[in-house]
Amino acid sequence: MADVQFDLSRQQLLASVIRAYLEASRAQDLLAATLAAKKAYQLQVQQAYLAQRLGTASMLELNEAQAALDGASAKELEDRNELERWQLEVGRLTGLDGKMVYTVDNVLALKPYPESEFQYLANRAMIVNHSVRLAEFAIEVARSEVLAKKSLHMPILALSAAYSDKHDADGFPASRRGSSIGVVFSMPIFSGGGHQAQLRESLSNKDTAQEKLEATRRQVKAQILKALNDMNSGVKLTMAKEKLLLSSKSKLDSTRLGLKVGLRSQLDLLQAEQAYLDAFAGLIESKHRYLTSHVNFALLMGNLDRDMLPRLNSVLS
Repeated sequence: MADVQFDLSRQQLLASVIRAYLEASRAQDLLAATLAAKKAYQLQVQQAYLAQRLGTASMLELNEAQAALDGASAKELEDRNELERWQLEVGRLTGLDGKMVYTVDNVLALKPYPESEFQYLANRAMIVNHSVRLAEFAIEVARSEVLAKKSLHMPILALSAAYSDKHDADGFPASRRGSSIGVVFSMPIFSGGGHQAQLRESLSNKDTAQEKLEATRRQVKAQILKALNDMNSGVKLTMAKEKLLLSSKSKLDSTRLGLKVGLRSQLDLLQAEQAYLDAFAGLIESKHRYLTSHVNFALLMGNLDRDMLPRLNSVLS
């Protein structure tokens, strides 16, 4: 039981380190996206100001661009604080430099499990999950306690034997030897109801442990199925976000071209820039949620270090 508890604590610590690292990587990517947005909005403000001075743009377009720039500046402060917080957390958990965080690259290299294996994996978790195993150990301890309390009401037959061989230093008498054997029988009669109360308590503890085991099994099964569903939906969402990013980039390029030929306004370009950067930030979020679902599943299956670490290293660039 102690070995299982130790391994569970080790896996939980490892999961905390991985989650902190992924959060730091996510914050780092979001900060990079915010800085790119701020740079684009600064250019938009300059262009809108010049266009307004030349009379080809309205004050509305300049105000919209300035508002977007101010929003990006505020978002930069939030992202920097978030990044620093998670870098400190990585340093606290590992003792290493929390700034040495890599960017998540090809998360789609991590494949989800097919739905046909969901039930098998859920059943497998009932065997290997640390929380379930600890609950099963608690059942065995409660049963042993019940057996011990029941024995307090039973007759006890004890057999004892002894043998001795002593020699005197003076040589008189030459030696003294002795042996004995005995049988002791005891019958508990009445102890004031204390034994009965202890027995009832141990039986209640056994029932409680059984209920906790069933509740743990149901909870772990629900968590396993949720993690599997998150992985399957996560990979689809990430692919959809990648397509959205490509579409937003195409729209942005078209809007820039339309602005040059007079078919689009500065406001249209600003909206296209915002849509593109929002799509980029959404892709970052979906990637990290997808990785987190893999980490949660590996922790529930008890193979976070053996299965998940090599796969995580393959998607960090």
